Amino acid sequence: MKERVKEEIKFYTEVFKTAIFLLVATAGGTIGLLLKANNSVVLTLAIVGCLLEPVWAFWAVITYFKVKNLLKELE
Repeated sequence: MKERVKEEIKFYTEVFKTAIFLLVATAGGTIGLLLKANNSVVLTLAIVGCLLEPVWAFWAVITYFKVKNLLKELE
């Protein structure tokens, strides 16, 4: 039982890191695109980036709470 929980914690920790990485990378790319928004393609990609930001943030928060609950279960 404890080994399963430990493995789940490892897995969800990696998922959390990935979500944070995507959040930072998308934010940087979106800001870069917004600084030179001179045509419709660049503007469209910037809007897609703005729409993805809350998705990555929500994913990171959900994963954080999943890890937190697993740590409580491990105690």
